[in-house]
Amino acid sequence: MATRIVDLDRGKLVSYPSNYDKYLEEKAEDLRVEALQNELFDKKLAQEEVWIRQGIKARRTRNEGRVRALKALREERRNRREVQGTAKIQIDNTARSGKIVFEVENAGYEIGGRTLLKNFSTTILRGDKIALIGANGIGKTTLIKLLLGEIQPTSGSVRCGTKLEVAYFDQYRVDLDPEKTVMDNVADGKQDVEVNGVKRHVLGYLQDFLFRQNGR
Repeated sequence: MATRIVDLDRGKLVSYPSNYDKYLEEKAEDLRVEALQNELFDKKLAQEEVWIRQGIKARRTRNEGRVRALKALREERRNRREVQGTAKIQIDNTARSGKIVFEVENAGYEIGGRTLLKNFSTTILRGDKIALIGANGIGKTTLIKLLLGEIQPTSGSVRCGTKLEVAYFDQYRVDLDPEKTVMDNVADGKQDVEVNGVKRHVLGYLQDFLFRQNGR
């Protein structure tokens, strides 16, 4: 019977002075604590990302230290190892915040010798409403496909947050029925839609996107 288990997980070696059953218990507890710590970290990062978007306040001299701290948080988050090996003990990623929807770091995309995206970085938070504006053919649809994981960047990285259910109508509207109202297209004839685990009336949900009450 083993009296010590040495665990190698994501580049970190930890010794557990116990038998296998006890090791499983202690490892599970370590992963639970790690998930909680990651959740707190992600919440802090999300708060700082909101702050930096305030613009001029972040450029004041007295806030330079906070800007440097945010860069350090981003670097720490980028370097976090989350994928485990084949061991059956797994961290519950659903315990993470879910505030961060997409993280894009120095992403680039080239096709046929043409560069559509180069060194693009952004963080999209839950609740953000973003419009992509530009001429045809400059890469708006490519960026959307990168975020959705339909294509992979040729450089950099695109990370999707947890607890996400993506609803997407492409520019060709292949999934839209022109004979139906907006309400029916979104909710398939139902009165409610589920957003972040909470049921909402479809009309109230559409008003978040500036649709009028006639549902068109």
